[in-house]
Amino acid sequence: MTRLGRTVLTEPLEARIPRKRSVKASTALAALVALGLGLVAVPSANAQSLTTLYSFCSQSGCTDGQAPFAGLVQGMDGDFYGTTAFGGSGAYCNDQRGCGTVFRITSTGALTTLYSFCSQSGCTDGAYPNAGLVQGSDGNFYGTTYVGGTAFAYGGTIFKVTPGGSLTTVYSFCSQSGCSDGQGPYAGLVQGSDGSFYGTTDSGEDPTKMAQYSRSRRPAH
Repeated sequence: MTRLGRTVLTEPLEARIPRKRSVKASTALAALVALGLGLVAVPSANAQSLTTLYSFCSQSGCTDGQAPFAGLVQGMDGDFYGTTAFGGSGAYCNDQRGCGTVFRITSTGALTTLYSFCSQSGCTDGAYPNAGLVQGSDGNFYGTTYVGGTAFAYGGTIFKVTPGGSLTTVYSFCSQSGCSDGQGPYAGLVQGSDGSFYGTTDSGEDPTKMAQYSRSRRPAH
């Protein structure tokens, strides 16, 4: 098993990303997300007209993000938060498309890139956040990356990011022998009534089953 910091990766991280097959358009006013370079758009109340709030890759090198596969979540502050699977300015990303971002956008289209993945050596902060975010009861946002982490280059992570853009890796998958704790979380998280977060991984020790995980909203110390 290839461990970060011990061997040189011979396979690009992006080679492990499954292709998105389809996207469901939201019927809420929140947003519509299109594939390709990506855009955020809002339909009118009667759905007869649409306003493009922001087109990704508007910045050189797509540092503002590219390919928002998931939808948006409205924060307690009224702004909208989401992820892009590619793009960003992660200094250690070896994919020319970028390794993904977390962003905030206002209802008038002002976008702020909160975090670019693979900003840490070895992409220990994760890469390729295919799923969207969920805002926890503590006010922070939680999500997953498909690969990266501190345990195994292709393990994936659960992360917490503040509304201001400070990111903490809550858990790195493949931390257990044989990746029995799961590998490659492709979907997002939900917060249960007990305050913990629940989700699934794409693979793990037994490839015929999805590994279920539950992590506290507080990182382990």
